[in-house]
Amino acid sequence: MADGVTLSRGVRGGSYWSGTGYEHQMIAVNRAFIVYPQDYEEHNTGFRVVASPAAQLTGTVNLLNYGGNITTIPVTVELNGIPYNLNLDTDGNFTITDLPDGIYDVRIKASHWLAKFSGGVVVAANTIMDPVTLINGDVEDNNEVDFADINSTRAAYGSFPGDETWNEMADVDGSGEVDFTDINIVRGNYGEIGD
Repeated sequence: MADGVTLSRGVRGGSYWSGTGYEHQMIAVNRAFIVYPQDYEEHNTGFRVVASPAAQLTGTVNLLNYGGNITTIPVTVELNGIPYNLNLDTDGNFTITDLPDGIYDVRIKASHWLAKFSGGVVVAANTIMDPVTLINGDVEDNNEVDFADINSTRAAYGSFPGDETWNEMADVDGSGEVDFTDINIVRGNYGEIGD
C-alpha cells in the first residue's frame, strides 16, 4: 500500500493484525490521510491506526419569518461540498462532530429558505461559527424567490393540511395554513437569490 491512503470518517485508534501476528504503526497526518512506515511493504502483515483528536463545528441558524416548529425543518449543511443533513434544536443550533481540523467553506440551506455561504471557517477542537440568517420564500426550492414562488403560494392560498391544494412549502410562516401572510412574505423577498 502506498503513502497517503484516504481514511474514511469515523476511524478510531486501535491495533490490527494478520495471522502472522506482526504489528505495524500507521501515522495519522490528520483524520483524512495516513503515512505507512517503511517496513509495511516488506511484511504486509498488520498495522495500528493512530487517530488525531476529532473537531466539531457548532452553528446557529435563524430562519426568518417562521413561527412554526423549527426542529422539524430539514437543513443541509455543506462542508467543502460534503452535505450533512440534520435538524436544528429549539434554539436553532446544530453540531457536526468527528471532523478533521481544517478550513471549511460552509453552505447552509433549509427547505423554503435561500442558501447562505460562509467561506474560510477555521475548524479546530470545538468551533462555534458566526450565526447565519436565512431568507424565507423559496417555495420552489430553486434558491431564488421569483414569480414561480409567488404563483405556487397563490395556488395553495386558503388551504390546510389534507386539502387537495395544500402545499407545505407554501406555508412559509409555519402557521398550518396558506394565507395572505405567506403571500406577503414571498412578495417581500421577491428577487432575492441565495448563495
